[in-house]
Amino acid sequence: MAKTNFLSWSQTAASNTDIDGIGIQGSNAVSNFDNALRTLMAQLRSGVDGKTVYASKSGNYTAVADDNNAVHRYTATATVTLTAAATLATNWHYTATADGGAVTIDPNASETINGQTTLVIPNGSSATIICDGSNFFTVIKPFSWESIGYYTLSAAASLSIPDLGAFRVLRISGSITPSAASNGMFIRSSTNNGSSYDSGAANYTNQTLVGAGGSAAASNTSDTALAITKQTLLTLSFETILLNFNASGNNMHATSRVYTNLSPSGVSSENNGGQRNSGTARNAFQIIPSGAVTLAGFVMVEGLRG
Repeated sequence: MAKTNFLSWSQTAASNTDIDGIGIQGSNAVSNFDNALRTLMAQLRSGVDGKTVYASKSGNYTAVADDNNAVHRYTATATVTLTAAATLATNWHYTATADGGAVTIDPNASETINGQTTLVIPNGSSATIICDGSNFFTVIKPFSWESIGYYTLSAAASLSIPDLGAFRVLRISGSITPSAASNGMFIRSSTNNGSSYDSGAANYTNQTLVGAGGSAAASNTSDTALAITKQTLLTLSFETILLNFNASGNNMHATSRVYTNLSPSGVSSENNGGQRNSGTARNAFQIIPSGAVTLAGFVMVEGLRG
């Protein structure tokens, strides 16, 4: 009777001496069985990923065949040199995550990645690199907002958020109600992780456009803080973006969109733009009201690394 591809067998019991070449009779040495089994398992493994291996890297690295299915997180600017595609072979794949600086992928010799001689993974992004035996391909997972925290306020004098030195851009949104009418809500920034907050008379510049009813008014001032709103408010809903937050050599810029319930009555919408008049990197911020009031509500903070 013909044998199958997977299991050699015969209806005659005495003829069943092996399983696809692996001896099963007592006369066969155990090592013969072991060696044949190892060969079979190696063939099976050649078409299946091994266990994902994670490692953190702080500098340049050469990716090799044993890195198949590995995930490496780069905590500083680095270059990943790829071993020759023919050596890595078809279906080899490797994930690089940039978490501290841009990561440059550099294929071997004249080989390419996405048709280019090199490819840069921006800080805060990741890419899975795939080999086709001749060259490499990838799709970069782009920047995405990272949740930093959701903060509930109850009789709070202010809200301070430290440990933000990894973030180039911050998005701050929420709804706040002061315990009594407050003449505005403001943001101050820190270079010493919240030990103190910049509050000099000309530390910040604000440009404000307010619309209430059928009228609009604009102003431009130097101030001790960035304005979320300068209105005399009973409550506000807002979204503020801080750009260049941790960027040394660049002023931090802020934009705010605000909807307020005014005191004693009425509503307004407001757009604020401003900057911290200094190129020192920031690592903490504080939301404060004008006047001796406390705050209730919530604030959500998200960030982009860079």
